[in-house]
Amino acid sequence: YGVTDDHAKSLTSERQVADFYEQVAAEVDPKLAAVWIADVLKGELNYRDLKFRVFANNPPNCWYCGKEMQLEGERYSCTCGAFSDKNTTLIVKADKPDNPVGKLPPEYMVKILDFLIKNEITEDGSVEIIRTILEKSIPKESEKREPIEEIISQKGLTRVKGDMVIDAVEE
Repeated sequence: YGVTDDHAKSLTSERQVADFYEQVAAEVDPKLAAVWIADVLKGELNYRDLKFRVFANNPPNCWYCGKEMQLEGERYSCTCGAFSDKNTTLIVKADKPDNPVGKLPPEYMVKILDFLIKNEITEDGSVEIIRTILEKSIPKESEKREPIEEIISQKGLTRVKGDMVIDAVEE
């Protein structure tokens, strides 16, 4: 992928992080993905004492009771009732892995980086989106995750283009 040694070490230190990175790097520039996952996302997780929990297509073991989970339709579940979801990254308290506090699917990270690449948001705006996602609790099954576009709109994170500023000053 052409990433630095430090980023490679950071991205491969935990299988969950490596899996997440692989999914994001398949969709956007691998170097950009490495910087944002190894530095920004892991930094934000560390600041909040949070960790990754990733469930891929193979049946995971329940992080609560340890039993193998069963695939039911599109979702994994366990008889103990602990939450899980197919191909989703759960963000959990480091000292309470049975208590997920947020969801960050790889496709959300891809979208954030796409907005950044297209200059539609700033780097600070990208960090703010990540922080917003990490601070929200997991939506109930009947609720939808908040789209990235909605977070950008609600928080006013759209990049102001140079001509827009000049036009506003001239008015």
